[in-house]
Amino acid sequence: MRATVHAEADSTTAWHIAVEGLEGVGIERVLYPRLGGIGLTEMAELSVPLWMGQRAKDPRNLLSGPDGKGRRFEWGYPGQLSFQMIALTRGATAGLYVATDDSLAYRKSFIMSGDQEGYGRIEIAHQLADPAKATRYEPTYAVKLGVVHGTWMHAAERYRAWGERQAWARNSRVARGTATPWLRETGVWVWNRGRASTEAVKKAHAADVRAIVYMNQRLWCVQTPSWKHENAERYAVRERDGKVRLETYMVFDPSPCAPMDIATKFWRDKYAGIADTVVQQYGIDGIYMDQAVLSLACWSSDHGHPMGGGHYWMDGFRALASDLRRRNGASLGLAGEGGGESWLPDLDAFLTLQVSQERYSDPSSGWDPLPMFQAVYHHHAITYGTYGSLTYPPYDELWPDSTRPANALTLLDPKYRRHFLMEQARMFVWGMQPTIANLRLSSSPSARGRSRTSYG
Repeated sequence: MRATVHAEADSTTAWHIAVEGLEGVGIERVLYPRLGGIGLTEMAELSVPLWMGQRAKDPRNLLSGPDGKGRRFEWGYPGQLSFQMIALTRGATAGLYVATDDSLAYRKSFIMSGDQEGYGRIEIAHQLADPAKATRYEPTYAVKLGVVHGTWMHAAERYRAWGERQAWARNSRVARGTATPWLRETGVWVWNRGRASTEAVKKAHAADVRAIVYMNQRLWCVQTPSWKHENAERYAVRERDGKVRLETYMVFDPSPCAPMDIATKFWRDKYAGIADTVVQQYGIDGIYMDQAVLSLACWSSDHGHPMGGGHYWMDGFRALASDLRRRNGASLGLAGEGGGESWLPDLDAFLTLQVSQERYSDPSSGWDPLPMFQAVYHHHAITYGTYGSLTYPPYDELWPDSTRPANALTLLDPKYRRHFLMEQARMFVWGMQPTIANLRLSSSPSARGRSRTSYG
């Protein structure tokens, strides 16, 4: 093993590693560097670009865990992390900047843990491609460590200086001027659930209103007839033990779904074919590709890509996005879930819902939302989205009637209006296209005899 450290002109240090003699060992991950004994003082803040970004103002307590014996967080890239950096800042006192300068989006994880003594540890886990065949491993990128003063914004500015020089920024659809014009010029989004007829879409177009439709980009329900008839199991993502990865989301009817391997032409063709029907038959203007800004390690030996690590997921997504646009023209809008630097050349917009984090997460989690993705890539990405609503959430017609709440889509108590205003203010300040969820004009405050301004 050979480890080297070089001082860089930007006041960081570049850490490289090369590991020899891996024949027959089957090492799947290399953890390097591993930095322990990090003091977590009261003034420290931990900032992580998870999806959009989040900050822990008390990392010492957070990392000690609920039992005080320590807690460990691991964030994957590309996907969970919208870019390759975490920072532990301490205001005017020196803090810690940790990043990788990987321009090809190889799979890796950033790990942060703490102990009962109040100290932290940071590790970078690099995932090998085809570990059973590997004889040596040497990442093509370096881990960048450095001192940072100030806040998370100063750390983001340092990363931005590197990130904006990379191909994903130079070739982003916004930077190239190829972002779908109607989407780039959108003034406000309305996010509703429910049915709409083709005639309704035509009327919307006549009023210069566009529509995109939800299409999950990676899931196939395994209990559907098509799963068996089309032999879909062969093209699903497989775990390390060779079994198909299964994920279940709907609590009312817990039917498992399998993430499909986007590196396979079978799945890309299947998704593109469904998209053709939606766009051309129903006149929809674009697709919200749910879970698109995520990636998985696949351990299948017959999907035509390395097992485990690599950058095949991004290669596959790029091929899918290119095919969707080839089939449906330049006016097709594509949006994905969360933020992700690697997806900048392929998606027009990114749904960054952490402006509404308080609506869906545990308020005692210790994390506050931050516009980290926007701070780095505002000039290269259109972001939008919120759960912010004036009503209680809707109820999907596919869910059981027995669990349907009586207050679905009824007006919230006016005491929540300040929270709604805060969500709208966040979007404005954070450079996002404004959004409102579950808008029903028939149930607006004015229709109920209340002041419209009382709800903002």
